[in-house]
Amino acid sequence: MTRPHDLHDDSAWPADRESSRREQMRRFRALPLAEKIKAVEEMERLARTLAEAVERRRR
Repeated sequence: MTRPHDLHDDSAWPADRESSRREQMRRFRALPLAEKIKAVEEMERLARTLAEAVERRRR
């Protein structure tokens, strides 16, 4: 059986928010530039979609 941590090269998972944030930043920095741009564009689309959904619920 494959455990989640077997899928990564790290031996331990982050245990707190700050460690998790650092791990996410480390992984993001390791991406090629084109992938970083795609990720930021996707985050922008998601933020817009969520903001629109919140605005619709307020009406």
